[in-house]
Amino acid sequence: MVLLYQAALLLLPLLGSFSHAVQTKDYPSTCTDPCLGITPENGTNIYCDYCICNNRLLGQVNFNATGNWTELFEDYVPLDSQCPQDWLCTWANWTQTGFNSTVLYPPNDGFKGCPKAGSPSVGDFVDRFGSEYGSYLAPAGVPFAARSIPPGNLNKFDGSTQYNYWKFEVMAEFDALEGDILPWFGQPGGGKQWYVKSGLRDLVNNGTLRLVVASTYDGPKQDAWDSLSALHGPMMMYH
Repeated sequence: MVLLYQAALLLLPLLGSFSHAVQTKDYPSTCTDPCLGITPENGTNIYCDYCICNNRLLGQVNFNATGNWTELFEDYVPLDSQCPQDWLCTWANWTQTGFNSTVLYPPNDGFKGCPKAGSPSVGDFVDRFGSEYGSYLAPAGVPFAARSIPPGNLNKFDGSTQYNYWKFEVMAEFDALEGDILPWFGQPGGGKQWYVKSGLRDLVNNGTLRLVVASTYDGPKQDAWDSLSALHGPMMMYH
């Protein structure tokens, strides 16, 4: 497999440029003491200096998608209008007496209803938000909210592409489960997905999926992403 310099090149959805930005609101203004009891100590595995309440499970403060990214993040509400503590209680089994460092994964491999065997067609483009070799793919361009992914998947790690976004061209069909995405993590879901239980590494290495390297987005948001500090430790991401 040819190395594609993943630490240096960023993959974009290539949906076209847009003049407006998508500015998300962290949580309702009615939340009182929104970070009380949920801010981890600096140096722990869930501390994040640019995240809501410094908690990496909650994702970036004032997430703002611009340029080529706006269509993917249209109508995205990171915490589903919940207060931070309520979101953690709902989606990370949070308690005030102990910090849970992982989110609760959906049942049924994230499918709504029974999935069926299926594969994208040769020549299709598929994409994902997460680690490069995770198990889930969607048709390229499915909105982030329709994928039911937690906000922490947009955090920056060593070797991250921007927003941990990966896009592939399908060079040959492959075995996968196919179906609609279950609403989860406070997101509406409803998009289409393929699930490859063993992950994507073998499919990339044998040429079934070809990693698409897009033009680097050169603008203020890219500068903002570059300025973020990579979180220490392994990628703690669903998907």
